[in-house]
Amino acid sequence: MTPWMFGESTAWAACWGSSVFGLFGSIAVNPAGFDGALRGGWAFLGRQAASGLGAAAYSFVVAFAALWVINKITRVHVMEGEEEVGLDTAELGERAYL
Repeated sequence: MTPWMFGESTAWAACWGSSVFGLFGSIAVNPAGFDGALRGGWAFLGRQAASGLGAAAYSFVVAFAALWVINKITRVHVMEGEEEVGLDTAELGERAYL
């Protein structure tokens, strides 16, 4: 599993976890809360979905801005030749795998 796959699975789990409240929420369990979509509270599901999308958009913008700033200071990507040779060899002068 690559770090990108871990990030994606974590993000989907967070979105699902937030949406579950919008689906199954009940004021019988929490009188200060809201009823979920299965109990007629479709607006609450919409708010939960909007908050999940807002968090994803915010995370994308902040990550993109951080990478843009870092790329102005030092390069984020590697050159194609270094990638073909292998990063262990190109950057460290070592052979990591036989």
